[in-house]
Amino acid sequence: GRGETCVLTECKSPGDFWLTPFASMDELSALVDRMDEPPMTSATHPDGMRDPAVGEIVVAQHSLDQVWYRARVNVVMNNIVEVTFIDFGKSETTTIGALRPVQPEFLDLPVQGVPCSLRHVQPAFGNKWSPEAVKAFTELVQDVELCCTSHSVSENGIHSVTLDVGGQSAASQLIATGHGIYAETEDAVAVSNRQQPVPVASSMATLSTPSPSSRPSAVTVASYNQEESRPAQRLSPCGASSDTASSEGSLSQSSPPIPHKEQVKWSSLPDRKGEFDVRFSELVSPGCFYVCYGDSEEELTSLMQLMNSHYADRRLQNKTQNLYPVDSVCAAQFSQDDGWYRAVVTKCISHDQVQVRFTDFGNSETISTSLLRPLTSEMLQLPMQAIECSLADIRPVPSSSQSASVDGWSQQAISLLGEHVGPDGKKRVALHSGAERATGGTPPHYRLHVPSVHEAKTINEPLVGANVAVWTNEAAATDVDVVAPACTGTPRFTLADLPAVNPHAADGFFNGLVSDVQSPEYFHMQLAKSEVAQQIQTLGEDLATHCKASPPLKMSQLSVNDLCLAQFSADRCFYRVVVCQVTGDSALIRYVDFGNTETVGESVLWHFDKKFLSLPRQALTCKLHCIQSSQEDGTYPKTACKRIEKYSRKALCVQLLGEDARGILDVDLFDTSGDKDINIADELINAGFAKRSPSQPKLSANNEDDTAASGRPHRRNFPMAPLPRSGCFDVVVLDCRNPSSFSVQSGSNAAIKATAALQDRMTDVLESSEPVRGYCPSVGEICCARFSEDGSWYRAAVDFVSADCRSVDVTFVDYGNSEANVNVEETRPLLEEFSLQPLQAVNCSLFGVSPGPSGATNWSQAATECMQELTPMNIKLMAECMGHDG
Repeated sequence: GRGETCVLTECKSPGDFWLTPFASMDELSALVDRMDEPPMTSATHPDGMRDPAVGEIVVAQHSLDQVWYRARVNVVMNNIVEVTFIDFGKSETTTIGALRPVQPEFLDLPVQGVPCSLRHVQPAFGNKWSPEAVKAFTELVQDVELCCTSHSVSENGIHSVTLDVGGQSAASQLIATGHGIYAETEDAVAVSNRQQPVPVASSMATLSTPSPSSRPSAVTVASYNQEESRPAQRLSPCGASSDTASSEGSLSQSSPPIPHKEQVKWSSLPDRKGEFDVRFSELVSPGCFYVCYGDSEEELTSLMQLMNSHYADRRLQNKTQNLYPVDSVCAAQFSQDDGWYRAVVTKCISHDQVQVRFTDFGNSETISTSLLRPLTSEMLQLPMQAIECSLADIRPVPSSSQSASVDGWSQQAISLLGEHVGPDGKKRVALHSGAERATGGTPPHYRLHVPSVHEAKTINEPLVGANVAVWTNEAAATDVDVVAPACTGTPRFTLADLPAVNPHAADGFFNGLVSDVQSPEYFHMQLAKSEVAQQIQTLGEDLATHCKASPPLKMSQLSVNDLCLAQFSADRCFYRVVVCQVTGDSALIRYVDFGNTETVGESVLWHFDKKFLSLPRQALTCKLHCIQSSQEDGTYPKTACKRIEKYSRKALCVQLLGEDARGILDVDLFDTSGDKDINIADELINAGFAKRSPSQPKLSANNEDDTAASGRPHRRNFPMAPLPRSGCFDVVVLDCRNPSSFSVQSGSNAAIKATAALQDRMTDVLESSEPVRGYCPSVGEICCARFSEDGSWYRAAVDFVSADCRSVDVTFVDYGNSEANVNVEETRPLLEEFSLQPLQAVNCSLFGVSPGPSGATNWSQAATECMQELTPMNIKLMAECMGHDG
């Protein structure tokens, strides 16, 4: 069936997001306007609702814009309620006073939310979507028109959908960028009796497109059924129907209320300056650990004995009907000793599983909700003992080489923290200069100066020395003896926080202006719209006001990929920039709204503020479609760049043909100002500066390549995993033949996990498969081959085929190593699901070195062995691309 045009309104992951069709925009806006008019906003309901019930449909006032929306009550806890705005899906905690009874006239329009899950894709590693995958998916589908087709709907109303983004499948793009792998989707309950997929709008309520500034931004409920078109049955406050309580249920109905974390007492550190003793109870990372202060061990032991005795009463087991929302405080049973401890719910995993943190120790665990119990008032007398803290004056190194664990801290940083605190993690230590209370909330959070057990004065120094942390406070780096308040820090923003403007290319075309040219394969454009210049000018005025009132940054405060503000040397105006490289007392920056670069000193750089994120970055990174340099070294002369720069004052017609994993747009540029349209790529080719690349999709009629003619995937037409052409990046050396010939793979966690997941999937699928009768691979073909050393299946390129087609030589294209005389029966044609990821092994050579002594052409065995020792497999190394030969 045909797809329906939708917009993303909420995204938790590719497996959990919400869409909104456009059709009901006017109706929903009119409904919200009617609900927001008096008497709803007047004093007609001075006390709000009384005793709202879980599941009841109400009207609730959103805290951000103070507008009234339809909502469903999820949790009732004393005077606090949690609601979901059913037309937008945004959930929040509010008070009963912010609710109103829903009027019948407000129920005529069906619920507009459509909960969805992306079809035919699953996480590249494990069962949970990584933060990188969620971010990539959100950037892919937000703020664009999506063509959505619903294929099935589960029993709980989740639609399994395919999304078309700019003519490409969202699932395929996630797989191609290494964030997901192909998954066979078992249809749940069919949306309709039709055999073909049906559009979303044909099977559920159509939805509006609310203004981001004035509407909640999510949807959660698909539609009202006949029973849902009126408020739900009134329930008793404890959650059970008032007419269904059993005689044995009196125990649950008399259960104590479930307190919110802000309603209980928490231990705190002394406000005095100087040193005092604490006991470390849980080390999560340098940015989050827990300590205990004071002498409450006997009281805590007595409390735990009381709790274990209390919950041993069988009448309390599985009889409570209480709900335990996030941030509620309760008793939880620890899996390792089956003991009962006080805990706070930190995350809802599913309808019957939650994540809790034990409030007297700091450790966390995922447990069943059947293992939660309400706390009695006696159990709440002792303040919660675990105090959350972090190390002052440092932050994690912002590098993809760090295997992030918590808030960007690497596993190495966490191990070092444990080593320098003490071997058991609970050693009593002295804290330098007291502790600064970093938050005024409940529970509190403190930033601390902590001494090391070794010779270093504080734990910070070995962490910084190991390159797993950087200083955030200049005084800490220059004179650690100075007792100063811990740095509260300035929020750090990176380029990922500032997405590029969406060209909204209708039919694949938009008008653009060339703003900077480094080569025909790397240049920047702005949208050719009058408002763009005005927006940048207005932003520049705000930046000038901000920078003139703020001190400039120090170079020690900068990290690669940081967003900051800079004063351009040519016009002394202020612009948004990203840090590309930091060297001594200077930094290479790129102006994100134009694309040009400049090397500057620290006196012209300032902190980036969150308020400057509202305008997307205006420079679109582009490359001309299917061309490459005609020169042997692969570079372009300056005159080639000037050919493009001469069009910088003209609005060009831009044809958008694709986008690679780095976000670089593949485009054709046309000058349509004259009598005849000029294709700028053709102009460069005709001038001898460029030629069509081998990936040009046009094949000659007399192409003799058997592989291409047969439609099988060929190495020369298969996409390669991109490596950055500038700046430093992480790689893993896969196969080192000599210093002039070795293979690397991107060192990003997503790429490594995606490659491993692909190999596991191939082995699962092909392990029991039979050889394809009559199959004879061709030279250059990408196929599947079994590696003799481990018996697993990998993607491979065919290098040689024996005359009798009984054996082949192959190179494993995701790892770089080769194998000769592979039996053809140990090969298979490449399945479509295994062709979605680019080839991962990139051939490289060391820059600026050659075999010695002078005149030698081959590397010695000693040199090769030395190179192999310096580049062990599975170890991430920092690399920089100094050139590219195509």
